[in-house]
Amino acid sequence: MLSKKYKLHENARHRRLDGKSVIIHQSNNEVLGLNETGSAVMEAILNGQPLLDVVDNLVKTYQCTKEQATSDVEALIGNLLSSQIILEEAA
Repeated sequence: MLSKKYKLHENARHRRLDGKSVIIHQSNNEVLGLNETGSAVMEAILNGQPLLDVVDNLVKTYQCTKEQATSDVEALIGNLLSSQIILEEAA
């Protein structure tokens, strides 16, 4: 999951406010707020950065295990995919 590329759904809008991300999905009338960690994941997606780099940064920043950081990032990606906020890019 972390080696794949993702993009923001065409009907979703992302804004960063006070260090946190707010995502509005216009088709679903859904608003999602992300904390600092979730915002780092979303920024990586928007900038085309590898999610494995985000995991490494989370380990350094929060002194958690790589397994915990990987699990958290994968859970967020799964939630964003199921809400159709992000989509997997074609290879």
